[in-house]
Amino acid sequence: MPLDGGPLQQVTSSPRQEAQSRWSPDGKSLTFTMFATGGVWVVRRDATGVWGKPVSRSATGSWPVWSPDGRWIAFTSYFLGGSLMVVGPDSGAPRVVLDSTTSDRLRVEAVAWSADGSTLYFKSHDVKGNASFWSIPAAGGRPTLLTRFDDPARPSYRPEWSVGSGHMYFSIDDRQSNVWVMEATPRRLRRNCFFACFCVVIKVFGE
Repeated sequence: MPLDGGPLQQVTSSPRQEAQSRWSPDGKSLTFTMFATGGVWVVRRDATGVWGKPVSRSATGSWPVWSPDGRWIAFTSYFLGGSLMVVGPDSGAPRVVLDSTTSDRLRVEAVAWSADGSTLYFKSHDVKGNASFWSIPAAGGRPTLLTRFDDPARPSYRPEWSVGSGHMYFSIDDRQSNVWVMEATPRRLRRNCFFACFCVVIKVFGE
């Protein structure tokens, strides 16, 4: 929908659950994924504002995000974390930046680009559920640990986060719960059940 108002524009037409859409830097394209089948998709609109047919750029993948110059789309190979990949929006096969199967099982979640496009940042969770942030050159290389959330009282479970103006923005979870007690069969319900059963017996014997 135009920011200054106007009719809604339908971008795609599919029974699948499409999500995680991101605008390209020039505002002329969108990348998104599909929860049911996965994959990274790109859809573009022409000079008249008409959207074209979505094109699949990877058969698997989630959390796609454009590079600052619009030449690449970074994504993780699976929704709950996997390898870090990049692919061109129009052509070329996906390229592995970090292989989760050979990097001490470091699983990449939501990804973000540095302002100059030379570095990729990502969030990860270990087998204990502890979150951490990492950086890695966009061309590939060894990942660098930036920070780790080891305090069990201050976890960060959500995969969503963002980066901007030299800062990372993320949520810290406050996990609380209350314990309640209730009767398995409330008194009023028991009386109603007894009355209903009594009426049925009277009716049967009455017939």
